[in-house]
Order: sequence, then C-alpha cells, then structure tokens
Amino acid sequence: MKPEALAALHAFCAAVPLALVRRLADYLRSEAVGVSAESCRSRFGLGCEAFFAFRRLTAFFAAPAELATALEIGAFFLEQARSRTSSLVWSGPACVLQPVRTTEQVLLDIIEDAQKEILLVSFAAYRVPTLLHALREALRRGVCVRFVLETAKDSEGQLRHNAASAFAQLRGAFFYHWPSDRRPRNRAGHPAKMHAKCAANETSFLITSANLTGDGINGNMELGILHHDPEKAALLLAQFDQLISSGELRQ
Repeated sequence: MKPEALAALHAFCAAVPLALVRRLADYLRSEAVGVSAESCRSRFGLGCEAFFAFRRLTAFFAAPAELATALEIGAFFLEQARSRTSSLVWSGPACVLQPVRTTEQVLLDIIEDAQKEILLVSFAAYRVPTLLHALREALRRGVCVRFVLETAKDSEGQLRHNAASAFAQLRGAFFYHWPSDRRPRNRAGHPAKMHAKCAANETSFLITSANLTGDGINGNMELGILHHDPEKAALLLAQFDQLISSGELRQ
C-alpha cells in the first residue's frame, strides 16, 4: 500500500468508531459496484470530517473489496493501539500529543461499542447530529441509554436552557436530574451545579471537561482521559445507579 494510501487510511480510521470501520468493511465487501463516499455517508451517518477522510481514502482503491480489505487492516491496528489502559483526549488547537483523538470521536466510540448500556453526564447540551445518529442506532440495538443533565429550574438561572432538550427526540432514553432541593448551597445562596461530565459504557469511560455541545466536543479547548477498564467502568455506572436508587437523582 502506498504511503499516501496508508496516511489516508489512518486519518479515516482515527476519525470514526472502530465498530463503524468494521461495518463499512462488511458493507463494501457485500457490494460489487455502486458504492460511493456519498452513499456511505448517507447509509452510515458520517460526519463532515469522517466523510471527507473517507472520500480521500476511496481515491486509492479501484474496487469495493480492496477498500474493505484496507479497512479491515486499519481496524485491526486501531484495536491494537486502543488496547492500552488509558489515553488522552483533546479538542481544540493542534496538539503535539500523538496519537490523540478528539472528544467527538471518543464519544462516538463509546456509543458505538456499547452492548448493554450508555451513560452520558453533562452540565450543558445542545443538539449534536453525529451523537444523535449514533444514539438512535444504539437504542435500536437494545442498548439502555441514560442521561444525567442539568436543568434551568434546578440550576436557578445558572443554566438558561434544559440540557435534556438536545436529546428529547430519542424515544426510549432515560433522563435524570439533580433536584435543587437535594443540593447544598454556597454563601450567596446559589445551589451547587450539576457540573460532572463523563460518558461510559460497560467496558470504557471518558472523563472530560467538555459539555455535550458542538463547541464542547469540537471547537473549544477541552481535555479528557479515556479508560478501557470494565471494572472501573462498572464502578462508575454503579455510582450513578446508587444516586438514582437513593433519590438523589430523579427521572
């Protein structure tokens, strides 16, 4: 494989979830003709960065089966690279850390890789199409999707819009909040903020400074750490289970 093709393969595989790389490879292997970057974008909900990376990649392969093989190779090496216990996650200006993945890419990975449950916790949230698409697919797979989000009422003006509004169209998801009557208050009388930000499935979790907004996961300078650790992921999920069962968080 030419160096230019290898670079394009790495760029695409780094821009999308591992499960999506494999689904694309399966799809391409089943199609002899008629496959284009545009058709794959529509079928798999590729975001702008992933779409342009995929379109560049397709220029190096004459047949869908050849591209499928390349994607399978890319998925294998990507899985090896991600087998480390933890890795830094960065969004914002160009970073000297290599390899490094953006907040959006890691969030999509956590959603795509979930087999049983997904937990998303954020202070603010606005509609992010790539996340909505991935979460809809997770719900169709039978994954339990839960959110813990801030509300305008509970924050008593510290947040202007209910964060849950960004995901209201996700039928079957569960939404929880931290009621103001359960919160301590500071000296000025303001309630504590629901300021935690994380995402978890049954095997991995991301602790991040980023809110679930377009700016938060793509534009702002944000830093997080991704852990591949089923035991710690279970502990994190259990923490929120306990807060829900005790009534500290309410649906």
